[in-house]
Amino acid sequence: MRVKPLLAVSLGLALGLAATQAGAFGMKAFNGPVIFKLGGYTTENDTQVGTDETTWGAGNVTQILNALNQTEVLWQQKDAAFGNETIGYMLYGIADGNITTGGFPNPFNIFNVGCTGAPCDSEIHVDLYLNPTGFNFGSMPTSTRSGFNTLPGITDGTLLMQWKMIPGMVASDIPGGSNPTFNETNTTLYQNVTDQNLSPSINGLGSFYAKCVGGSACGNFATDVYTTALNTKADLRGSFTLVPASGTASGWNGDVSDPVRARAIPEPASLVLLGSGLLGLITLRRRGRGVA
Repeated sequence: MRVKPLLAVSLGLALGLAATQAGAFGMKAFNGPVIFKLGGYTTENDTQVGTDETTWGAGNVTQILNALNQTEVLWQQKDAAFGNETIGYMLYGIADGNITTGGFPNPFNIFNVGCTGAPCDSEIHVDLYLNPTGFNFGSMPTSTRSGFNTLPGITDGTLLMQWKMIPGMVASDIPGGSNPTFNETNTTLYQNVTDQNLSPSINGLGSFYAKCVGGSACGNFATDVYTTALNTKADLRGSFTLVPASGTASGWNGDVSDPVRARAIPEPASLVLLGSGLLGLITLRRRGRGVA
């Protein structure tokens, strides 16, 4: 799947986000649902040689908001009130499992999985880093990528979280498509799009479940918040929109902009206070292969 506009991560990503622990990053302490607002780009250029990776991307977290009152800002990039921090992310490892027609509301369904062939590990990853500058579309061409999970300017920061997408969006096997032998229950990233090719006008929707598997801020988030269609548990649930790319400068193809939802939980010290009776408030797109 080659992403055009991607993760417009309105990732209504329901990650069970927690109140920030000391030393992670400058997010305001909070207990309840939150929204991560992201912006960035995706590309089919400079994918990993010798693998079936089709798409990867990079961008920034711009804000974290109280999901129940989105006027309340819990963290904001380059804001003195939150330590003038920047959080950049790298998305990588996306491959195509199958593409079918007859989707709704858009005609094409893309079932993505993690890429194979070293150094791929059959997983789709989103790594978030605290860094001084973050992703810059104009000055960070796709050719800057120096490895499977390395993009200078992003991944040389402090690792905050590693999200690994997991199966659970698709409940049953679906016949036909570009790869009829693929079992769609193995899908870790699902997209419903207007075009199976990487066209300038592509639009669509996407979704995934994920686990937070590493990084200094993983402990700030609740785990096993969601029950998937396969009756397994996930920490995050992403639902994003795809929009036409705003440009192809520097090798980037897809435009990424939307929020991610999560749930914040109290840090350990807050739990002690609670026990004392004090209440605390938290495209891809694919350059198409033929579809059967």
